[in-house]
Amino acid sequence: MQSLWKENLDWDQPLSAHFSTAWTEYLKDLTPFTGKQIPRCISIQNSIHFQLHGFSDTSKKAYAGVVYLRSVSSTGHINVALIAAKDKVAPVHQISLPRLELLGALLLADIMEVVVRALPITADIYGWTDSTIV
Repeated sequence: MQSLWKENLDWDQPLSAHFSTAWTEYLKDLTPFTGKQIPRCISIQNSIHFQLHGFSDTSKKAYAGVVYLRSVSSTGHINVALIAAKDKVAPVHQISLPRLELLGALLLADIMEVVVRALPITADIYGWTDSTIV
């Protein structure tokens, strides 16, 4: 995406052979995920304890955040469900990896805020990152 942006192409302009080949290869890499489904059903009726776990990660090209809900039922059954995820492409102008790590953490905080406001529960909240900078 960054490379395409730097080319300053119009939206309807055909891709060069180089970008067309790269896009085709990218789509082939996604083939193993075709038809895969991620269960997102959340059942909170018999649950007595809730935790929200958020994770952020960053690379030189992108950063992302994801939030899971961990619930414990009155019988002790534990369920973990994906609640929300978001990613962003790193800015075209180069910024430092520590700054990108902070942007990833901020993205996660924003996602967590939306999730907390949307769910009709009280939950313990945990944010996780592998960064030693944040």
